[in-house]
Amino acid sequence: GYKLIGSVFVCTRVPSSVPRRNSKISCGAGNHSPWMMCPSDFCANANKLLNAESIRTTLMLSSLYLTAFEVLKIAIIEPIKGFFSLTPQKYENEVGIKFDEAEQYALISSCLWLQKNGALTNDEVDEIKSIREHRNEIAHELPNLIASEGSEIRLDLFKQMRELLRKIDIFWARADIFIELETLEVANTQDVRDEDILSSREIILDMITQTVTAYLEQRASSKQ
Repeated sequence: GYKLIGSVFVCTRVPSSVPRRNSKISCGAGNHSPWMMCPSDFCANANKLLNAESIRTTLMLSSLYLTAFEVLKIAIIEPIKGFFSLTPQKYENEVGIKFDEAEQYALISSCLWLQKNGALTNDEVDEIKSIREHRNEIAHELPNLIASEGSEIRLDLFKQMRELLRKIDIFWARADIFIELETLEVANTQDVRDEDILSSREIILDMITQTVTAYLEQRASSKQ
């Protein structure tokens, strides 16, 4: 295989000791410079690498995935911070992260707090870890996603993010206190069905999911 580093394709079959640039290696496709793509790899990946539509799709899906992840991340971290806004020391004791460092480090700790309080299951926390891992892959290895055959944006995770976001929002909707604007009395939300609860974050994620679905359907129909 190979890896795209900057603008150079580096053969991953290179030995652990870094060779000189004028040396040659053999990888089954003949001798070639370790600083160039193997001929067999280029042929295998040329369709994707030279396909403008494929590159456009990968870039679009990448940006939508990163945006969707940020929406989910905010839904996980910010409500807990708001809940403990008047007692930051209690936040630090329960979540295990400094209050002013939550945005950078509190994702998984916040998930565990939500799990402890019945909002998430252990499996769902593991799902969020997988979602974050793929987010990091997109953010830090985008050139490989664009160039390497078989490296794709995981579309199934869009649905997972949507379902996790909804579950978290319903948890907070049940936990929060709502005030009737006309009477300034505490509103009775016990009779409100889960399906009638909708947050602005859900609307954003719905728009992202619908954009992905519509674009892929359009691509599929254009190929017929």
